[in-house]
This record gives sequence, structure tokens and C-alpha cells, in this order.
Amino acid sequence: MGLIDKRRYGPGTIWLIVGLLGIPTIISVEFPASTNAQQEFFSLLRIVDAEETLPQFFIQGKEFTVVVHKQRLAWPAEARHRIHPDDDETARSFEVRDATGVTVYRQKIENPAGEAELADIRKEGRFAFTEAVYASRMMGAGNQALVVGWSSLPSAPDSCTTYVVLGLFEGKLVPFSEPFCEDIASPGIDSPERAWKLKRDPDTGFENFEIRRSYGFFHVIIPIRVDFLMARLLPARWCVGLGAPSPLAEHCEFPVQAERIPSKEDTFVRLFPSPDETGIPRHVIVKPDSKIEYVAALASNAMDRSGKWKDDRIDEIPWLKVRVDGKEGWVHAAEDLNALGLFQAG
Repeated sequence: MGLIDKRRYGPGTIWLIVGLLGIPTIISVEFPASTNAQQEFFSLLRIVDAEETLPQFFIQGKEFTVVVHKQRLAWPAEARHRIHPDDDETARSFEVRDATGVTVYRQKIENPAGEAELADIRKEGRFAFTEAVYASRMMGAGNQALVVGWSSLPSAPDSCTTYVVLGLFEGKLVPFSEPFCEDIASPGIDSPERAWKLKRDPDTGFENFEIRRSYGFFHVIIPIRVDFLMARLLPARWCVGLGAPSPLAEHCEFPVQAERIPSKEDTFVRLFPSPDETGIPRHVIVKPDSKIEYVAALASNAMDRSGKWKDDRIDEIPWLKVRVDGKEGWVHAAEDLNALGLFQAG
């Protein structure tokens, strides 16, 4: 599946920019939220407060409910307008309440719309950007946590949803880390059961979920440890490369997701014996039918040792370990990645 950028350019129409294999395609589809016939009512639009109560969750036997505070467009009755959440309402904050109705966690998403934004809304008949809030349950072997996520429309390619993980510590619901914006690679987060199932590492016994970080040419899969005992998110792995140059000394080899677009002609790639450009590379022929294996990427952890999220994904391209027809080595430069069939997204 390609990356989808949902942008709206006028009442009644959605434009979808779909990046398939890095090739943009533009299509249009009709959207029923506000038709051209309703434009006469745009100047009468008002913004009203609204609430949405999401389904209940039980975490370690305790009941919690997520209540989303929204702003919604109020249309005149004669417009016969059908409210659509992508255009007509946006979340501004949410709170988590316990079984007695007491608020135990509150999160602001963005500032309420003011008169200036209302003027723009009355020109277009919709919010320019909207926020939606979702909730699911994180399932470990014997523990659970509540995950609340929020995301924007329109969304850019490779955009992410912001999440906060909330679990019990000494009987109280607490965040396991600050909110984080990541692409979740673990299965089950969008399942009908609203259950985000963790993986258990057979070597460490840690319970993990995985994020997918984009580095332009490929994605790196990074595991995140969920420590239910201390109510924290931490790096699932920590690596120390003795003698490795900074900043590679604390980089780890993580799995890679990559999509190859083979060249129609023979080319060659420079395979370094180690992730070090001072080494002497081996020049290996890459044919259109060569067997290419993307073994691992030498990348930074997503969190530091204390559990604080890092955002260095765009600093540089990680070293990539590959096998070309059984010959193994490391590549780093864009021209070598292109020779392997990997190209900068977008």
C-alpha cells in the first residue's frame, strides 16, 4: 500500500495524493459533507462545544473512560447538512475518567478556534484541519495499559499519530512516557478488538512493541520496551560498539523494511566491510534479477536510556547491511542505495 496524503481543495471534493513506490498519483472522489448548494449557508456557520465519550476500558480490573472535548460546526437546519467528523468537528482536548467520574489524566491537543478561524471556516464551509482521538488497550502477558492516540487531517506522507500510554502505578493511572508521534509497526493496534498486543523477546523476556521510522530510502523497525512494573517505556535494546566512531558507538542493528525497484540494466554497488567509509569497499555487480537481502540498519535508538524520546531520524541515512547474490557488506551513500533499487521517498 502506498502513502496517502488526504487534502481537500473545495466543497464536495477530496483530492488524494497516493505515493505508490514513490510515484505520486492524483485522483479525485466526491465527498458528501458540504455540497455547492450549501454555500449560501457558510456565512451562518457557528462553532459550538461538543463531547464524545469513547467506549469503556478495563485496565487491571479498573474501569476508565476517555471523554473527548470537541468543537463542532453548527449548520442552520434548512441546510440539511449531515455532520462529517473529517470536516465539521475537531478534538481540542481529552480526559480520562475513572469509574467514579473523576478525571485522572487530561491532555490538550490544540487551542480552540477563535474569531479569525471562524472567518476562514465561513469561507470554506469546514475546518481547515481537524483532529481525531482514538483509544485502544495495550495487552501484555499479564498486564494491560490504555493507549490514546490523536492524528490530523489532512495528513502528509509519512505522517504519524501521537500516542500516550497510560497504566497503573501504585494504584494510580499514570503516563509511561511523554506523548510520542510515531508510526506503529506492531500488529493489532487497528484491530476491531481495539487491542494492541505486545511481543515478548525470547532472549530478554521484555514485552515490546515496534515503531517504524522512515529514513527516506527505507524504514527501520525499532522495538520499545513496556515496563509495567515501573510504568515506563524504555529502549528494548542498548548497544555499545567498542572502538566504533561517534555517534555510531551506541547504534544498534535493527530490522529493515524496504521496497526494491530493480534497475533495467546491470549496475554496481560499493560494499564496505564495516560501517566505516575509511574502509576499502568491494565493487559488486547488481543485475536486474540479483537477489538482494536488506539485512539490518545501524541506527540510533528511538529513546535514550532514561526513556526520553529522541527525534534524529532525519539527521543522516543509517548504514545498511545488505547481501547481493550472497555477498555481504555495508552501504551508506545515496548512489549505492539507488544501485540496490532503493530511492528517496517522494
